[in-house]
Amino acid sequence: MNPILDDVSRTGRALLVQEAPGHVGFTAELAARIMKSPTLYRLLAPIRRVSGLDIPIPYAPQLERSAVPQVEGIVHAAEQLVKGEFLMARLAIRMPKMSMTMTEGGDGSVAR
Repeated sequence: MNPILDDVSRTGRALLVQEAPGHVGFTAELAARIMKSPTLYRLLAPIRRVSGLDIPIPYAPQLERSAVPQVEGIVHAAEQLVKGEFLMARLAIRMPKMSMTMTEGGDGSVAR
């Protein structure tokens, strides 16, 4: 684990790739260990995981290619991570627009 932590600490980034589905996989454990170590404070970007779809791996080669990460997708994820585009895309998706205002009533209740 030390060589991985050393590289993440040196670059400030982590791109974890596996063919298996993403849930409870090897990369999930690596990400958890990075988050529990002091290396967490050296990260310049969120940990990026690229994994297979959460489905059984198909037997047909064409379907298998669409279910597991391919070179083009891995390269694209690495480019986004280095440029910081992944972070901006995540923020844009997760930040809801706040159109309602909240005012507090005299009885301590909150009206929307």
